[in-house]
Amino acid sequence: SPSLAAAKYIRSKIYDGQKKDESALADLKDAVKLDPENYMYAYELGKKYYLQKKYPDAKKCFVTVTKLKSNFEAAFFNLGLTAKALGSMDESLSAFRSAIKIKPDYARAHIEVARILDRKGDFSGSLASYQAALKYDQANVSALRELGALYSKNRQFTEAERYFKEALTLG
Repeated sequence: SPSLAAAKYIRSKIYDGQKKDESALADLKDAVKLDPENYMYAYELGKKYYLQKKYPDAKKCFVTVTKLKSNFEAAFFNLGLTAKALGSMDESLSAFRSAIKIKPDYARAHIEVARILDRKGDFSGSLASYQAALKYDQANVSALRELGALYSKNRQFTEAERYFKEALTLG
């Protein structure tokens, strides 16, 4: 039935599997129109837009999702990535921090916060965020490598070397 949002959503997944991106996108749009209260449809549409680099459209979807399901950390994380792609660092930082409030062990969100704080010149904030990421994911090579770079940039070469070695050992 053309009026069933669930059918459109399922068909979009089938089109995805067949690499028919435009058809999948059209069905996802229809599913969202037919059931605007379904956060998962909006979330999947936002991801599609993000992958197509349609960041303003992706942002609208992720904002909608965060309103429909305020405890969905992945929506906040993706909103953060989208805001970052749009150059809105403060909005991105806020979204990543919202994801962390929901899921304190969200290592990827901690890393994104650390990256933004590093760009802003906040060494101690960035350091704390990288350390939080490593608390929850000790083998995260990106966090180790970037923490080493942070220490190196701040001329703390002994600490930098320690984290670079650990990253090399794991990588």
